[in-house]
Amino acid sequence: MFLLSRALGNVNIAHYLYWLLRDAVQDPAFGQRYDPILGVLLCLCGAGLRAELEKQTKLVQLLGALAEKVRQASSSTRQVVLLEGLERVQSFFQKSNCRLPISPSLVAKEINIKACSFFNSNAVPLKIALVNADPLGEEINVMFKVGEDLRQDMLALQMIRIMDRIWLQEGLDLRIVNFKCIPTGKDKGMVELVPSSETLRKIQVEYGVTGSFKDKPLAEWLRKYNPAEDEYEKASENFIYTCAGCCVATYILGICDRHNDNIMLRSTGHMFHIDFGKFLGHAQMIGSFKRDHAPFVLTSDMAYVINGGERPTSRFQLLLTFALKPTT
Repeated sequence: MFLLSRALGNVNIAHYLYWLLRDAVQDPAFGQRYDPILGVLLCLCGAGLRAELEKQTKLVQLLGALAEKVRQASSSTRQVVLLEGLERVQSFFQKSNCRLPISPSLVAKEINIKACSFFNSNAVPLKIALVNADPLGEEINVMFKVGEDLRQDMLALQMIRIMDRIWLQEGLDLRIVNFKCIPTGKDKGMVELVPSSETLRKIQVEYGVTGSFKDKPLAEWLRKYNPAEDEYEKASENFIYTCAGCCVATYILGICDRHNDNIMLRSTGHMFHIDFGKFLGHAQMIGSFKRDHAPFVLTSDMAYVINGGERPTSRFQLLLTFALKPTT
């Protein structure tokens, strides 16, 4: 009753409650308890919002079917399967615009097919580029995943947002990068893609096969996008703040399976983590050994950016100050 009353007074709450219930009704143990709540929400929310949610559901069904086809296809035919499927999804937008599950404020009017692709990971998630219905709005980029339970990712991201809110209330802005993730059904969901960002692995391989073992790639990559000295100093400062926040958040939440494919860096210097399939100390195992040896990730190439070179400086002390203050 509390959730329904809040949903009727706030369209954002109604939107997210709908999608969480859509996922929850498929739970074999408790789905029957959630189903009537979903029915009441749809009865009370009004015809306009109900029609909007139905459009979103249809879009999610189309993307889910396409993502599953791409995942099941052989590596040589995936691109063809993707393009054919995107043409069918594009026809969906010919009737009207559609809001996105990750945020009711985001409205798409069509797909930018040329900018769409898929990621070469186990789940083969899709990168979907959508044209913003707002003529002044930027292109909307999302990842659609099937075959993975995104509820844990959603919870981890929510906890990080709460930490960030607490730090801001205490006057400490660690410039945390927040992005949205929403499950849209059993083992499927949508994740917001942060613009102008790359994984550390992709940045490192630009500097050769041994890029992961060098200290300079991150600093040189930031220098490429911030050529002026004041721009680079600002990017380095962003890196120090966000690095401190990431160290504290991943340590407190026990986020494991950290490697250079799930740590990302923006061209502005903001660092953030993705993929929270292992957390609360549930580490990735190799036989009977934990793959995660360190409580959080702070590598030599990160230290190079923080120090502005190979030797320790007072800037590293600044990182420690920010990292220790939130925990106390």
